[in-house]
Amino acid sequence: MKIKFLPALVGLFLTTSTFTSCLDTEVTEMTYSSDSSIKSFSLGTLKIKVLGNSSHGIADSAYIDTMSMGDYPFTIDQINRTIENKDSLPVGTDISKVITKITADSNYILYGKKTSADGEPTDTLWTSTDSIDFSFGPLQFQVTAYDLSKGRPYTVKINVHTQDPDSLIWHSVYDTHTFTTDLTEQKAIYKDNKIYVFGIANGAPTLQYTTISYNSDFSGAVPGAWKEMETPLPQNTDPYSATLWNNEIYFLAQSKLYKLTTNGYEEIQVANATEGFSQLISGHNTTLYARKANTEKTFTSLTVSNGAYSCTDDGDGSAPIIFPATAQPFSAVTVPASHNNTLYRTIVMSSGETASEKPGIVCSRLSSDNSWITYTQPDTLSCPNITNPTMIYYNKKLYAFGGASKASDGTHEAFALLYSSTDNGLSWDNIAIHETFAKPTEDDKTFTERYAETQSYSCTVDEHNFIWIIWGDGSMSRGRINHLGFAPKW
Repeated sequence: MKIKFLPALVGLFLTTSTFTSCLDTEVTEMTYSSDSSIKSFSLGTLKIKVLGNSSHGIADSAYIDTMSMGDYPFTIDQINRTIENKDSLPVGTDISKVITKITADSNYILYGKKTSADGEPTDTLWTSTDSIDFSFGPLQFQVTAYDLSKGRPYTVKINVHTQDPDSLIWHSVYDTHTFTTDLTEQKAIYKDNKIYVFGIANGAPTLQYTTISYNSDFSGAVPGAWKEMETPLPQNTDPYSATLWNNEIYFLAQSKLYKLTTNGYEEIQVANATEGFSQLISGHNTTLYARKANTEKTFTSLTVSNGAYSCTDDGDGSAPIIFPATAQPFSAVTVPASHNNTLYRTIVMSSGETASEKPGIVCSRLSSDNSWITYTQPDTLSCPNITNPTMIYYNKKLYAFGGASKASDGTHEAFALLYSSTDNGLSWDNIAIHETFAKPTEDDKTFTERYAETQSYSCTVDEHNFIWIIWGDGSMSRGRINHLGFAPKW
């Protein structure tokens, strides 16, 4: 970049010498600095296009707002002479009229002004009131030192998100990957790049699995063809009992505990469990919670040490908790406690036992306790009563969805709403924008229509934050909130 203001520099940086005389003449020379670095760079208030509900209640109306961008830090690489923001500005930010704040070793800063993407930059003297156009790509800034030497130019880039970071985007491109026979009573589990689906096909239990292939940057994922486990599952396997614990998949059949292996499965002998189990719920690294067979409310805690399994009943067995009957869908998650990561909270959701009940049922248990509690809240805060519910821990909150639901504002179709909770299931709200079950652009069917075809589905979340919904015929939908897939720039 050529500097065209050298005559001005002479006047600006005119050097002077100081002469003093006391008997002998002494001359003091002042040496001007050759430093030419930019020390800080920040932005002012910018315009941003926002989508939201208008004053007339119209959804996804666009309007222009302003937002201070001073809190977005810019990283200055003094070796490579680059400046850019690691955290991108919000989607819709207008960077064609940018006010900048710069501190440097001198106040004489030039930048290459551009009027088109492929146009030749014009040297322009920077001032703090300039409205600079960054929409045509990075610009070069150059500091002239006080000794009139020119510093190496900096390349300044302003990063802006091209996607709404909070939007949940779905893809349904897996219609060719279907089961041989539709499944009912599904339960899906992700483990080691595979999705396992337990279910019932033609009245018999079955286990299907598919291997997921990811892009190198995990921006996309594609499932392989479904395969059936060669070794048939035991008779009367309960698909809803399938549970991931300590990176192993466990399930129940005729009250007995089994573990999935590379060659099929093996029965697990558990000390102090002569009656066996009717449900596996969820667990953390040391404990798996279960309900004992032939009981209403007696729960037990399974543990394993050196390959030996044992269980201990909880208290007197009178925990005030209502779970659905065996072989009925429920959903459970275990997450670290927010106040202490050595503690874990297990949360369970199930439907109300009668159709007239509005609220669903949410129960909770802390790993340091030996009993369960059932949340009861007013209708406006309670968990909606969702048939065939799914609850996942995702994006640092709980999400719930599934079949038709009843909430304080009425009855909704299957997959019409996505509910969320930020307080471990104590209160719930439906999400109106961003994180919704919008129909994927590749699909000619809505989620409601897909569910209506088989009245069956299952769901799991993989380690790369993809949500997988497996429909009754084996076709799949994949979703992820945009910001959970953003790759770090450094």
